[in-house]
Amino acid sequence: LDCLNDPGIRYLSDSNYKKQWDETIDDDHWSNDHFDHRAKSMYWNDVSTDFRHLAVDALESGYPVDIGTGEKLNKKGEALALSNVVSDYARYDLEKLFPDN
Repeated sequence: LDCLNDPGIRYLSDSNYKKQWDETIDDDHWSNDHFDHRAKSMYWNDVSTDFRHLAVDALESGYPVDIGTGEKLNKKGEALALSNVVSDYARYDLEKLFPDN
């Protein structure tokens, strides 16, 4: 159910949700502004949900890494998720710092 409550994941996996989102949300909506704190929060929730699911897969398969559980990431899991978010946002940050390049 986590995925159904996450707009980013649901957008990618539910064609009806995607269609409604695309018809309802215009380009000026805050979710399209990578610098808006709400968009960043939504993206963090998306990535942390992905990593919590990865944690479950790792535990169930006996993979020798502990990044937390399906309910909560541990410090290592949060660090990995944060690294992913920072990496993804780097291109937007560069565009903001160097708009003419």
